[in-house]
Amino acid sequence: MPLFAKYFHWLLVFFGGVFAAAGVLLYLYLGHLHTSPPTARAARAVALILLVFALANWLMAAYKTKFDSRVPAAACCVLPVLLLAGYVPKLLPAIFPYDISAKTLAAEIASKQLSSDIYVGPVSRGQYFSLNFYLHREMKEWDKTNPTEGYILLRSHFCKTVVTGPWTCSGDPIELPKSGWFIYRVEPDSSASGLGGSARGRLNDRQPR
Repeated sequence: MPLFAKYFHWLLVFFGGVFAAAGVLLYLYLGHLHTSPPTARAARAVALILLVFALANWLMAAYKTKFDSRVPAAACCVLPVLLLAGYVPKLLPAIFPYDISAKTLAAEIASKQLSSDIYVGPVSRGQYFSLNFYLHREMKEWDKTNPTEGYILLRSHFCKTVVTGPWTCSGDPIELPKSGWFIYRVEPDSSASGLGGSARGRLNDRQPR
C-alpha cells in the first residue's frame, strides 16, 4: 500500500470516529437531558448528520473489502450521503426553525397591513437593505435619541432594552411565525407620565413657609 493511501485510510477512520463520538454525545446529552424541546430536536438532527458522515468515512476507508468481485465497499460511501440529502427537508426545520430570508419577513410584514410608521430595531445592513427591497419602500431605523410613536420590528422579546422611557412597548407583540420576528407597538409610558404628574401635583400643593 502506498504511504499516502495508508495515511488517507487512517484519516478516514479517525474522522469517522470523531463524527460518531460527537453524534452519540449530542444525541444522548443535548438530545435528551434537561434541554428545551427546540434544542433537543436540533441536537438530534445534527447527531444524525454526524453519524451519517461517520458511516460514509468508514465505508470509504474499507477499500479492501468487497461485497462481491465487482463492487467495493468504498463505492457505497455515497449511499449514506444520498440518503441524508433526501432527508434534508425534514432535518432543516429542526436545526433552523425559522426562515431567515428577508423575502419571508417582508411578506409577513405586508400581510399584517400595519401603518407606515414601522421602525426596524438592531439589524445587519444586509438584512436591512434586503427588507427594503422586498417591501418596495425604505423602512426607518429606530433612533433611541429621537423616539416616535409607532411600531418597531425586533428579533426577540427584549423590547425594553431597545425602547426606553418615557416610551414603552406594548405587552403582547405581533408574532411573525415563519421568520421568528416580533412587532411591538411603541407608545408613551402612561405610568411614567402619571408619576410625573402626581409628583408635580404634590409640589404644587406644598405651601411656602
